[in-house]
Amino acid sequence: MTDIPVPGYRPTGLGPARFDFAVRRDLVEPAAGTRMSDSDELPPVELPITGELDLHSFRPNELGELVPHYLRLCQERGLLEVRVVHGKGTGQVRASVHAILGRMPQVTSFSLATAPFGGHGATIVRLRPLNTSPGSMGPSTGN
Repeated sequence: MTDIPVPGYRPTGLGPARFDFAVRRDLVEPAAGTRMSDSDELPPVELPITGELDLHSFRPNELGELVPHYLRLCQERGLLEVRVVHGKGTGQVRASVHAILGRMPQVTSFSLATAPFGGHGATIVRLRPLNTSPGSMGPSTGN
């Protein structure tokens, strides 16, 4: 499988995760001497789980699946503070991200980042540890 670079991601040694989302055609260059048609299938993009999700290269209709999936993968790796970069723009992507986060029981809190970490263009998300349920005070014991 050929890796396709996705802007805003850098490897951290935690290993890649597979996202089966459509790849934007304007981010992929065909091999020299070939043409890409609209019917060409593009492979899934492997994104490293780093604790930072940059949404600039994704379409708004992908956020409802992407954000929860990425946060779950972070939670599984013990990354409990995640920076979601949505950009400043008109605030529509930020509002969508905040609405998604507000419906997720594994999110304990979220807030706009401080200026050095993106200000109004990023949201800091805090996740509960994987073995903790929303109503408990600590890790679940499985009883």
